[in-house]
Amino acid sequence: MWAERANKRYPTGLVPINWFVSREQSGKFEAFPFQHDHVGRGAFGEDFLTFYHWPVNANTKEPLNWLELPVADKLWNEDRADKGGFIQQATRWKPSISQPYVYLPSLMRTRREVY
Repeated sequence: MWAERANKRYPTGLVPINWFVSREQSGKFEAFPFQHDHVGRGAFGEDFLTFYHWPVNANTKEPLNWLELPVADKLWNEDRADKGGFIQQATRWKPSISQPYVYLPSLMRTRREVY
């Protein structure tokens, strides 16, 4: 059902991926800086760096390389229903950090290969 709706909404097959920086312990949840702007500055005119300084390693004082952050596992099962989690649960696929799109035909082929 999701793929049918996505196919109608994104006829090119390119489904946009929006990125966020989060930390459960502190409740922080902000847009990921430097991500592709899918719809113009109206969508995410603000991001993590709007509110916080550039993070640095507490030991080395080196600035954070945003592309080295881990991509969280999203789940969709009896215990968790993460937004977007059904994609990873059904296909065992998750995007690379800051990946702007997923190509729907490829994603659907991945699902068929898994099951």
